[in-house]
Amino acid sequence: MNNSNQSRSLFWPIFLIGIGVIWLLGNLGFIAAANLGNILRLWPLALVVIGLNLVIGRTSTIASAVIGLLAVGIIIAALVAAPALGMTNPTQPEIHTYTETVNGADQADIFLDLSSYSSSIDTVQNKDNLFEGEIGAYGTVNYKVSGTSTRTISLSHTSSPDMWFNIPFNSVPLRWEIGLNPQVPTSLKVDAGSGSTQMDLSDLQLNDLRLDIGSGSMKLTLPTGNENYTARIDGGSGSLDLRVSGQENLTIELDMGSGSTDIDLPANVAIRIEVDDDGSGSLSLPKDVSKVSNGNDDDEGVWESEDYDSAETRILVRIVGAGSGSINIR
Repeated sequence: MNNSNQSRSLFWPIFLIGIGVIWLLGNLGFIAAANLGNILRLWPLALVVIGLNLVIGRTSTIASAVIGLLAVGIIIAALVAAPALGMTNPTQPEIHTYTETVNGADQADIFLDLSSYSSSIDTVQNKDNLFEGEIGAYGTVNYKVSGTSTRTISLSHTSSPDMWFNIPFNSVPLRWEIGLNPQVPTSLKVDAGSGSTQMDLSDLQLNDLRLDIGSGSMKLTLPTGNENYTARIDGGSGSLDLRVSGQENLTIELDMGSGSTDIDLPANVAIRIEVDDDGSGSLSLPKDVSKVSNGNDDDEGVWESEDYDSAETRILVRIVGAGSGSINIR
């Protein structure tokens, strides 16, 4: 049964129109973008006015309109007066530049936690530098250096709690550009997080590589050289496109997740592929390898190229866990 005496609330129409006006004022430059970043700080006010509307606004059309206008007016006044009230937006991004010279270092241990930012890792532009980084980020960037002959460098990111209730309105491109020295032997550990990552390590002297892909896509080029080293890769939901840039002694150890994996190996190099767990995804191997040992099923076991045992340069691919993503080795 309809109640003809029930008042019609104007709160939501006025409130939504008001929010649209606020955004329009921001686009026209009357409210600074930095101030707009504070709008979600006022979320407790929304709870108050919604509660008032539920208690009072439903009984009076005029009361609901007053509550809506009052809420919008308070928000506009607070945003316009934000700098005077000390409400400057703390979530504006910053570009950080880090440089570490070689200065006697004969080995580098480097840990990079790339967080959610798109990143590229390549060689340094200045060969006198052990490490170069141009880091764009919200929140706090943690950069630490220790040691002398063996230099330890760590780079990570801590998000700001202010970002939980703030929308970034700044258009500064946030990327991490990192350079490593190709002349200093390096042990590298990378947590790639959720951002897409390009790693061209083809000119580096790697002693060891540990890589956690996370959910972002990864393009990785491994270096050439005669020294044997191991690249341990833990996959997540992000895809991996891995290329070995030349003939070298190398062990690639894979423990993959749900992301697809494509591995391009150099031609005319001896290959051994060990599959301990083929997972639930598809597995494609090079045509010039033959199965020399069986596993628990057809896609598990050991495959080798014909000259593997006698070759001076060999690549071993060990699939500890294939996960649910496809693996294509060619």
